[in-house]
Amino acid sequence: MWDDEFNKEDVVSRIPCGKKVAFWLARAFTLSNIKKYADKSQYALSVYYKESLPSIELELKELQEVYLKKIKTLKRDIKSNAISNAIDLSALVNPIDISVEVMPCPPVLMFVRVNILCDEAHSELRKTYQLGSITKSEYFKHRRELFRPINRFRSQLASKNSEAGKLARSLTVAKTG
Repeated sequence: MWDDEFNKEDVVSRIPCGKKVAFWLARAFTLSNIKKYADKSQYALSVYYKESLPSIELELKELQEVYLKKIKTLKRDIKSNAISNAIDLSALVNPIDISVEVMPCPPVLMFVRVNILCDEAHSELRKTYQLGSITKSEYFKHRRELFRPINRFRSQLASKNSEAGKLARSLTVAKTG
């Protein structure tokens, strides 16, 4: 979900990857804090992002809470599983390290945190499946439900980014036309 380059067979999702979303959030943050404008379209983008960034940050905070609650619930379920005490659960998870190059600004860091929490929740869900607490079909159903909020956020941000681009292009065309 973070970078389409990690997908097998060059599969690209219709939902923008985390790398693109982080770039859009960094650009939104930068434009919302700009003081001098190069042209009318940059001014319009600045105003657009000043107005929309607080709601984006609120959505990220809500996502963070959703995933923290989910992690807590899944960990409690794992702890209550009789087999979990007998098995080394760390052996069930194969961590992958990736470097994430982002602009360190509040919305981007919040988005990275939400991705980490979603990944942790997915790891806990996978453990519940591997311990036999849920069936394979239940695992995939829960996984879809787990990814739905972050995918919705990424999709909605793509729409907002597209909307901002149309706004900037309309002012650029008006200026040259």
